[in-house]
Amino acid sequence: MARTTSTKGRCYICKKELGKGAMKTHLLKCNNLGEGKTNYFMIKVEGFYNKDYWLYIQVKESATLSDLDSFLRDIWLECCGHLSAFKIGDALYEDNIDDSNFGLFRREVKDMSKTKLKDVFSIGRVFKHDYDFGSTTTLKLEVVAQYSGIATKDKVTLLARNNMQEYTCEKCGEKATYIAMGSEWSDYTPLCEKCMEEYDDEECYVMNITNSPRMGVCGYSGENDIYQLD
Repeated sequence: MARTTSTKGRCYICKKELGKGAMKTHLLKCNNLGEGKTNYFMIKVEGFYNKDYWLYIQVKESATLSDLDSFLRDIWLECCGHLSAFKIGDALYEDNIDDSNFGLFRREVKDMSKTKLKDVFSIGRVFKHDYDFGSTTTLKLEVVAQYSGIATKDKVTLLARNNMQEYTCEKCGEKATYIAMGSEWSDYTPLCEKCMEEYDDEECYVMNITNSPRMGVCGYSGENDIYQLD
C-alpha cells in the first residue's frame, strides 16, 4: 500500500508545522503559560504500535480520567461503545464500576470517573489506554509538562496533532480516500472515489481513511472526530 510517512504535525494555536519531538518545546513557548491560575498537565498521546499517529493535549488537573477517556474516544477511538481502561503503574481504571470490583487475576479495578488527574499524574508518568477488549486499540500516554495558564472552556484541549497521512489508490494512482479490507487483521487496499465504486470484491468491506490508529478496526470511520484543521 502506498502512502506518505510523516511524523510532522501542526500546532492548533498558531498553525505552525513541526515534528513530534520539536512540538513539545514549541508548545511550551506558544501557549501563554503563566498568564492564568488554572493548573494543567500537557500529555503526549501516540499509537502504541504506530507512533505516526500522535497528539499533544492540555488537561486541567481537576479533570478526571473519564474526561480524558471521553476525549480519546471522540478524536480517535469511538465506534461501537466498547469498554476501555487506563493502566497506570500497577492499577487499572475503568468507568462506572463498583469500588469492590476485581478484574482478571483478582487485580483491583478502580473507577476512572472518580479519579482526578492530579491524584495520579506527575511529570514523566507513562501509562496506557486500551479501547475495546476484543479488537483492542492501545495508546501510549506521557505526562510531559505541568504548568498554570489561562482558563479554558473545556477540560481537555487539543494543542497539536500529526498531519493526515496521504495514501495513493492502488488501482489508478490518484489520491485515495477509502481502504478495502478482507478482515481487521489483513492488509488494506487504498482506493480513490471512482475505483471504490468499481471495486467488486464482495468479501471485502470498505471504510474511510481516517487520521487515527484505529483506522480499519471494527468499522471505525472517524465520524466523531471534529478536530481536523483546514
